[in-house]
Amino acid sequence: MGQNIGAKKTKRAEKITKISITVSFIMLTIIGIITFLLANKLSTLFIPNDKTAIQASALFIKIIALSFGFIGIQMSLSGLFRGSGNTLDSMFLSLFSLWILKIPLAYFLSQYLFSSEIGIWLAFPLTNIIVAMVGLFWFKRGGWKNKKLTKEINFSKRILEETLIEDIK
Repeated sequence: MGQNIGAKKTKRAEKITKISITVSFIMLTIIGIITFLLANKLSTLFIPNDKTAIQASALFIKIIALSFGFIGIQMSLSGLFRGSGNTLDSMFLSLFSLWILKIPLAYFLSQYLFSSEIGIWLAFPLTNIIVAMVGLFWFKRGGWKNKKLTKEINFSKRILEETLIEDIK
């Protein structure tokens, strides 16, 4: 991403991101479906002798597995934002995901709509889907196409260059 943006090839960066989003969504959705279908067997691998824990963990796996594709979208977009120098966008998505969505949603769902653990578990896929949609909205908006170098970064580069020149002398 960084090389394409730096070379002013934003259309190429956009195309690569679209491919990355599509491939990661499809592959992780397939993995999610397989994980969903094998949830009981996977749980039994880790908890061989506790039927209650196996049932609970299998339910969690089933709840989260079908949102794996949306995690792929998030990862692709986060890579784009970081690679284009828009690290604040990537950081905001992470903070938004955890503190603004997942924790309050888990609390609300577990206290008011579902039993405590199911409400908490449902917050995970719902957050994955919402954050992926917000990320796609930012991606479509196109603000990432503008390289984001701050004065501080440029100043730091200049100091580093001056330091290296002085070290050589």
